[in-house]
Amino acid sequence: GGEILDAYVFSDWYFGNIPVSLRYGKQVVSWGESTFIQGGINTINPVDVQAFRAPGSELKDALLPVEMFYMSAGVTENVSVEAFVQAKWEPVRPDDCGTFFSTIDFVADGCGPIWPAGDVSEAQSQILDAADSLGLGGYAINRLADVEADSKDQFGVAVRWYVPELNDSELGFYYIKYNSRLPYVSGVLNDGPARGPGYFPEYFMEYPENIDLYGISINTTTPGGWSLGAEYSFREDVPLQWNAFELIYAGLQLPTNPNDPNSTPVSLLQQQRQKELGADFDINGLRASGYDRYNVSQFQFTLIKFFDQVMGASRLSLINEVGMTWVHDLPGYDEARYGRSGTFGVGPVPTPAGDICPQLNLNPDYCENEGYTTDFSWGYRTRLVWDYPNVFAGVNLLPQLAWSHDVEGYSPQPGGAFNEGSKALGLSVQAVYQNKITGNIGYTNFFGGKPYNELTDRDFVSASVSYSF
Repeated sequence: GGEILDAYVFSDWYFGNIPVSLRYGKQVVSWGESTFIQGGINTINPVDVQAFRAPGSELKDALLPVEMFYMSAGVTENVSVEAFVQAKWEPVRPDDCGTFFSTIDFVADGCGPIWPAGDVSEAQSQILDAADSLGLGGYAINRLADVEADSKDQFGVAVRWYVPELNDSELGFYYIKYNSRLPYVSGVLNDGPARGPGYFPEYFMEYPENIDLYGISINTTTPGGWSLGAEYSFREDVPLQWNAFELIYAGLQLPTNPNDPNSTPVSLLQQQRQKELGADFDINGLRASGYDRYNVSQFQFTLIKFFDQVMGASRLSLINEVGMTWVHDLPGYDEARYGRSGTFGVGPVPTPAGDICPQLNLNPDYCENEGYTTDFSWGYRTRLVWDYPNVFAGVNLLPQLAWSHDVEGYSPQPGGAFNEGSKALGLSVQAVYQNKITGNIGYTNFFGGKPYNELTDRDFVSASVSYSF
């Protein structure tokens, strides 16, 4: 099938002496100075993960055009203003369930249900089997309809200030109000006697609303000839996804001692919700959001340098980006655990008798407080491109090396940038003929970050040919 991406009408004119540009329709608006690392100012357009996986794709292919009104105006010779109002909300397009790169097989459209695992007692198994035979739910945690975000109240403004006295730098100031493009897992908790003791909870994907982003940026050139782009973003009320099985076990209302229903709940999420509700606690049938909101800061900077006549190439391009993320006031693991794939089960449960590993654990080997979202995380990305023009018959060759290293910490999920210890090395060669025909072949190797790097077995080879006209 096909899809129309960028499609808009535009008008350029002068309001007195002020140049004004207007656009309406499906378009991409990129703000900020990020190059490779996500989670910063450039959050207006959702990401098409499936398109980005395609061989030969570029970073620009990953951004989905959305319907919006956009305006820019040159207020003075050195100051310009941009603004947008989004007319239609669009979510990200994650990897489809069961595809090569998918690590979560219950999020994309049409995916689900969830099949919880772990050891259950014979009595529990009989109850669940009986409930399943009666159509009461059984082992499956079924998926309900998605709760999509509203298309209203999504807008932003940017002011750019060119400062000749500051080494010809451009400063940027941004405000964006948006609804999450990323999906979050939430659920309906088992309502016990009302639906039968074997009835499992249900889950749904939701897109939280009303996130505010404030940002500043600078684009300049250093005395040594390096191009520098840097930005700081502060996002207010950002949802952080709870660990998926903390949510599932909360839905099941599982006690740490299967023989004592009043023992400490397995799920920290259930413990937290009980504290919030206090004496009015009634978790049966509750629609529970699988996230809590925090303020999140991110700082990142990109350095670009061109070197002539290196290794026989006419030019070597070096692009390097460093990023770091802070979650403000993140509680300890004894209160809340965010992130980490449900593949690894849940961590130890704090009880009055001390931390224990619950019997009903999907993967007891990883019953530890590791791999969860941390308050600080950072990493860097590097790309080298050698340019060999007219190597033969008008063909230009561009060998490339891409390196990624998540140095420390685990970023907020979903869509976190860093997973401690994870590394990736990509090697590729691009051939360009008369700027019309482009061929590319490459290999990418994922390693490091074990056990919480789920991409270590996803190495791949890609090849593509494209024609531009």
